[in-house]
Amino acid sequence: MSEGFEVITARNGTEALLRVQQQWPDLIITDYTMPGMTGLDLCKRLRASRAMRFIPIILYTGVSLPADRLLYDRIVTKPADLYELAIQIRRLLTANH
Repeated sequence: MSEGFEVITARNGTEALLRVQQQWPDLIITDYTMPGMTGLDLCKRLRASRAMRFIPIILYTGVSLPADRLLYDRIVTKPADLYELAIQIRRLLTANH
């Protein structure tokens, strides 16, 4: 499936923070389960930053979590339907531009 998105990847939350600072993304998708720093911890770090707090975030998870619009904008549950994920991405990008 090609939706025309440019994707930049990171192996963990620490690397993700560095990449965000190097190349500002329009949106972040983070897995809840990552080595070192959970996706939820990454969301907390991003939201605590004055510069990065308004980047839309999708938390991708197999864990049941409550909706928390202060930490992330959407939850997508594993296994995700790729078309539904693309719809959520487009909705967030449209709302923020």
